Amino acid sequence: MKRRIRRERRLAEISELECCVIRVAPDAGAFCWQRQFEARGHTVKVIVPQGVKPFVKRRKNGQNDAEAICTALMLPNRKFVPVTSEEQQDIQTPLCEPQGRP
Repeated sequence: MKRRIRRERRLAEISELECCVIRVAPDAGAFCWQRQFEARGHTVKVIVPQGVKPFVKRRKNGQNDAEAICTALMLPNRKFVPVTSEEQQDIQTPLCEPQGRP
């Protein structure tokens, strides 16, 4: 799919597609999207960021990131991030504690 989808329409658009494999680069919301897409019957693979970075050519934006992900996925032996449950994400998220002076 090579068209722009607004964030608020993303789930509706993905729900209308036939079940397919969706590949994304990891960011703050990737695993949340992964769970929601998989709940709708899709298979989601999250590629490691080190595999995408060499293919980003220009300014950072959604279209350039998507192009870099597609280019990275064409190469053999790509590594993917293992599925992370919501509980695992809660454990991995650092707690922010106020920085007080001693």
